[in-house]
Amino acid sequence: MELTQSYLKTQLHYDPITGAFTRIKSGEEPGYIDKYMGYRIIYVGGVYVPAHRLAFLYVSGLIPQEIDHINRIRCDNRWTNLRACTRAENTKNKRLYKNSKSGITGVRWSKESKKWQAYIKVDGKMRYLGYHKTIFEAACNRISAQNNLGFNSDHGRKSGGTYTSAKGKK
Repeated sequence: MELTQSYLKTQLHYDPITGAFTRIKSGEEPGYIDKYMGYRIIYVGGVYVPAHRLAFLYVSGLIPQEIDHINRIRCDNRWTNLRACTRAENTKNKRLYKNSKSGITGVRWSKESKKWQAYIKVDGKMRYLGYHKTIFEAACNRISAQNNLGFNSDHGRKSGGTYTSAKGKK
């Protein structure tokens, strides 16, 4: 069975202000938060579907290929927090990798040059932005590049993109 907007609306109610879904028959909040990915997953129409995809179907009648959680909180499915985008646009809204040694996205220490290197990945290609004497200079170079290339202003930051726990709500 193909999930349609009309069928979805007979099964679930979506509140675009809070991002919450409730079952029409029971009034209960459906689904669970996936402990690995952080998305709310809802069983409807015989399939498990991430809630952000259901929100798009509920409001627009379509499910885009990519959906970005603007604030990077994967269980925050408020309509104002969701946007249809391309894969390239979605990757411009990532949080800092946990294994970052510098603590700054796109900045690393180069043992060979004994300087800080700034870099950025755009459209799947690595662009090197130069070597700098200080981490501050490298970070400024990286931030300038990401701003010029249209990255989200929170890209690469620790805060804003994490959810508090796999079980809970923020």
